[in-house]
Amino acid sequence: MGRLASAGATVLDGGSTTVAGRPVAGWPDPLEWQGDRPDDPERIFSFAELPDGDVEFESAEQALILWFEELDQRPGIVMVHQNGLAQGLARHVSEELPGDPLTILTGHDHEQQINRYDDVVVVDAGSSGAGGIFGLGTEEAGVATLHFSGEGLRAVDMIQIDPISGAARAERIVLEDEDACDKDLLICHDEGEDD
Repeated sequence: MGRLASAGATVLDGGSTTVAGRPVAGWPDPLEWQGDRPDDPERIFSFAELPDGDVEFESAEQALILWFEELDQRPGIVMVHQNGLAQGLARHVSEELPGDPLTILTGHDHEQQINRYDDVVVVDAGSSGAGGIFGLGTEEAGVATLHFSGEGLRAVDMIQIDPISGAARAERIVLEDEDACDKDLLICHDEGEDD
């Protein structure tokens, strides 16, 4: 993150900015590796690898929710690397802080999907090649393009590309469509439903 920031990239390490007129906030990954070598065998990738992973996850989820609640301005978009944390924030905002629509951009699990909790939508574009050499031929690169209207996220184009052949496929998910929840890539969570 430090290298990105020193190269001029905007790093949302708990902060916020505006993109195309929409307030965007970013939560830092609590498991971000701080070491020099990304292939270090001591590197932790998920909460399940920690001795008290469930406790650590719950603590991180509560810290994320508190951070969101204390923001000066409610953002229209939030970036959260850990998908599990993003889902927890989405449930909380949908149940406890309903209001303006919220889009949460997430990843980490390399699974392309959209989760909708009323006016809160979590978009996971899939993998962008983080599987490295071991993912070649088995893992497609995922891209999501977002289409907003005045009311929030209107549609998402989910694109998958085979990095070897270049073959690609795309599907547009229109969130306002009554049949959208019947799509494979969209999971709709009804109000009050347990996950």
